[in-house]
Amino acid sequence: MGADDYITKPFGVSELLARVSAVMRRVSGHSEEAAGVSVDKGNVIILGQLEIYPDKYEVKLGGQNINLRPKEFEVLLYLARKPGVVLSRDDLMNVVWGFDYIGGQRTVDVHVSSLRKKLELDPDSVFIDSIRGVGYKLVVNPK
Repeated sequence: MGADDYITKPFGVSELLARVSAVMRRVSGHSEEAAGVSVDKGNVIILGQLEIYPDKYEVKLGGQNINLRPKEFEVLLYLARKPGVVLSRDDLMNVVWGFDYIGGQRTVDVHVSSLRKKLELDPDSVFIDSIRGVGYKLVVNPK
């Protein structure tokens, strides 16, 4: 009767918050401009020298194409939609892999490590910072 989502008991507060956030994004249309992300008319996210084309699953850094696996792309896209915001491993796990994913949080660490290696083309432009005990954030250095 119009239900958008549900949670079975027992559930964690982080799961509840992630699901509420997801519903709010769907309801509000998820305005990326409100999140501080540059978006042009072609649905391109531009952060410093980093360009992300969500519809094409393409990423460019300093004009060079970067080949990413699908989950690496989704992790980068989620971080890029919230630049400078620390996102926990749980948040990344729930958004990218889903609530039902059985794997551990090290999956996130492995993908972030792989992304870091691929973003080393221009570390002065953009990099992923670890916040010990909390999670990760995408840091953009304007040139």
